[in-house]
Amino acid sequence: ELRTNEPFSFHQRLLEEKAFGPALCLKDRQGRGGDAEDHQRRAEGAAGDDKSRCIGILGLSFKPGSDDVRDTPAAKIIRELRLLGYTHIVGYDPVANTEFERYYSSLAIDYASRYAELVDQAELLVITTAWPEFANVKKLTQKPVIDCRYML
Repeated sequence: ELRTNEPFSFHQRLLEEKAFGPALCLKDRQGRGGDAEDHQRRAEGAAGDDKSRCIGILGLSFKPGSDDVRDTPAAKIIRELRLLGYTHIVGYDPVANTEFERYYSSLAIDYASRYAELVDQAELLVITTAWPEFANVKKLTQKPVIDCRYML
């Protein structure tokens, strides 16, 4: 990850070019992440032009330890990816899969029942909720990971 001191600089890039090309990493001077639109841009940049690639969303709840999905960043990111034409999005959350599906059925995503299942299935992983179990994702796979919670 290249970093500069410029706030929300587009000079910052994740080096996830193995399969998907560069993705934007937007942080302000204090290292805080951007908003859902920034994260959606990062996921879009990493997924590249192939709109059929499987994008795995790790975390559907608003925060770890909860099944509260109201105003969750995951929904905003998924909605934008759908609008951009990405067709294969799979989500997983340790406790919120059912609640997310009920609340956001119009997003029409698939769901993994286990963390390992999503890691195996997805070609790109996007961490949208900082569940502690997701901290080991880079030990489980060499696939590109967009860490929207800056937990890795």
